[in-house]
Amino acid sequence: MSTMEQRQALDDYLDDALDASAKARLESSLRANPAMAGLLARMKSERALRAAAYSSYTPTAQESSRFAAQLMAAAQDPVVGRIGPWVSVRRIGAVAASIAVLVGTFMAGQMSVPPAKPVEVEVSKVVNRVVVMENGSVSRVSEDLASDSDMEEYINEMKQNNPTYAAVDPASLSKDGSL
Repeated sequence: MSTMEQRQALDDYLDDALDASAKARLESSLRANPAMAGLLARMKSERALRAAAYSSYTPTAQESSRFAAQLMAAAQDPVVGRIGPWVSVRRIGAVAASIAVLVGTFMAGQMSVPPAKPVEVEVSKVVNRVVVMENGSVSRVSEDLASDSDMEEYINEMKQNNPTYAAVDPASLSKDGSL
């Protein structure tokens, strides 16, 4: 049984979610396996620590009654909102603070990114090659063609096989092959 399976079985055991036969099998495994028994002891102490931490957040009776009184007073208060010149100043201040936080977060992110290494490109020669684009993506690339006339012949052959192809005139291309 893997550690995750052991933890799951022990969680079910601590939650009292096992039937009698599964509980008996697990208890016999605990007696035979000291590592598993140690895991159970750690899980019990973790649960006890968690329970103690959660109980510290439970309000006392005095805090509960004080909160209930404040809530009742706020519910009966006829004032819906504050009216005055400071409302717009607060809103503008809140917007400015939000923008400052966003800009600061962006700048911190930019400063934490390492600088990009320059890409070196080496061009050895210009080749004649036909690239077929369909729906914005490359669908086929020809082999290197020896000359412009071979390229025109290849394009004309493609047009004959599929009349929907449109071709760019090779003469309109620059030396590096761009339009």
